[in-house]
Amino acid sequence: MNKYVIFFKDTTCQIIKKDLINRELIKGMRRRGYKKHPVEVEAESEKEARVKFNDFSRDSLNVLKDFSDNWLFCTLIVVAMALLFIIRYW
Repeated sequence: MNKYVIFFKDTTCQIIKKDLINRELIKGMRRRGYKKHPVEVEAESEKEARVKFNDFSRDSLNVLKDFSDNWLFCTLIVVAMALLFIIRYW
């Protein structure tokens, strides 16, 4: 399996085999506005690397969504309890 490095800019990304990366390539990518993503993907091909990276990104977003949903739910319960306490004992 090969390791691939992902460079992203806005909504586009470039997936490059790690063996091909050197300082010149990194400088060129930075000049064009790309940033290196901290995740490296192991895959047989660039296409497979793209699929694995998309799966990783989707999973990360789902975890964040689940956390924010739970946080919002807990906050609403606390606010509702506070309102009931204020109304009942005021």
